[in-house]
Amino acid sequence: FASKASQIVRNHQKHTNGEGTDPAPLFLYLAMQNVHNPYEPPPDTIVNVNKTFPEIVDMERRIYAGMVKALDLAVGDVVSVFKEEGLWEDTVLIFSTDNGGIGAGNNYPLRGIKETLWEGGIRGVGFVRGTDSDIAPLAKGQTSDILMHVTDWYPTILGLAGANASDKQLPLDGFDQWEALQRNSRDGPRKV
Repeated sequence: FASKASQIVRNHQKHTNGEGTDPAPLFLYLAMQNVHNPYEPPPDTIVNVNKTFPEIVDMERRIYAGMVKALDLAVGDVVSVFKEEGLWEDTVLIFSTDNGGIGAGNNYPLRGIKETLWEGGIRGVGFVRGTDSDIAPLAKGQTSDILMHVTDWYPTILGLAGANASDKQLPLDGFDQWEALQRNSRDGPRKV
């Protein structure tokens, strides 16, 4: 997936918005499946789990660590292509999970796993990297505890692109969360 995404970014740079040399906007959704069961070690050419993680005794956890390392390398490769092509300054990167871990995954200190209603199953981690330009800046190094649901990404991304999700004919369950993320506020549009 990472090599195809990198190819898309490289080819995109050649297209412009018709008003000069600025590239047209690009939306790239990259759904990585690296860290998911069944747990299979990545090829040794990517990560040799026995050499990289000898301190992890449990083989399932060692393989899991290798899968996470392979994911990290793949994301790093795609980010490098954005930088090489001169697109990184205006790129918003959203990295998110859809649920808590299961099996070799560890949700500590949260109770529960994927497929449960405890926080370990429904609460996910992620990060958002804002632009270096004034398009969509975010302060670096901040942590947000706003209540957010996966359905909020659609209207949030639409808002960043200058579209209004409420203009659509179908009702949405999600909310544009960008302002709350920028303010680093716990007072987002989603209420308990």
